[in-house]
Amino acid sequence: MIAHHRFDTYLSLGEVSPFLATISKNISYVQKTRDNVYYYVRERQGSVTRRKINKKEEIARILYLLREYSKLLIKKGYSRIFIFTRIIATLKHLQNLLH
Repeated sequence: MIAHHRFDTYLSLGEVSPFLATISKNISYVQKTRDNVYYYVRERQGSVTRRKINKKEEIARILYLLREYSKLLIKKGYSRIFIFTRIIATLKHLQNLLH
């Protein structure tokens, strides 16, 4: 929780991205990271991120995310550029899921 912003409890997977979008009122610019940046993941057995994806549930989650991002686009003060990056990434994920 940051100020009055909380993680979306509807989501058990991918909850960080919409949370960051809700705090985007405080973002003044977006910058691409360098190519040599590392992202470490601690894989745990039984973790929601390591389970086999149920396509129907994943599509429902993606549609929910797109709806939530769209709501933020019409609200005043949010970083539209940042929210657009989240929409594009979500659409790319949907494209990968369907192929």
